Amino acid sequence: MYAPAKGLPDNLGKVEFKAGTEELDAKGIKNLRWAAKLGSQSYGNVTVANGKVFVGTNNETRATPNMSVTAVS
Repeated sequence: MYAPAKGLPDNLGKVEFKAGTEELDAKGIKNLRWAAKLGSQSYGNVTVANGKVFVGTNNETRATPNMSVTAVS
């Protein structure tokens, strides 16, 4: 994939969850705008169009907590 934009963030820093929860602990994260919980599977690539982000996923609960959280900067 290729983006002609310059100066984009290349990392999010340290991504961790608050103990015993699926909530992100934002103090070690930089360049994060939002995060979304996904199902147990995702399909295809993330698509951004008209200011919206589209992700194909199911609604099934994750068997392993914290495995399917997507962070976008």
